[in-house]
Amino acid sequence: SGLGVIAEGSAEGKGTFGVDVDQSIDHPDTIISSALANQGQSCYDTIRDAATGKWTYGTIYYGADDGVPIVAINLNYPGGIPADALKAAKDAQAALASGAIKAPETTTTK
Repeated sequence: SGLGVIAEGSAEGKGTFGVDVDQSIDHPDTIISSALANQGQSCYDTIRDAATGKWTYGTIYYGADDGVPIVAINLNYPGGIPADALKAAKDAQAALASGAIKAPETTTTK
């Protein structure tokens, strides 16, 4: 979702989802959760590898199985998030981290 969708959701009193960073910080009454891109970890690793002479060109995927948070759930969302939905989200993240669920590295646009 873009900032326009978030603004409209806020104006309409509807919940929305953020992307890349935890957008609930700026929109606590609108954002239910945010998908995290975590560019910070990849930047840190790239700089560290370059500084130590270990950098190589290529694509690296980070996810829950690397210990990197992939979702930020807004526990302060007005009205709350149902306990079963919160449990399902935490269980899914744990399953991704353990490898019980394998997420695709890319998707096909339809």
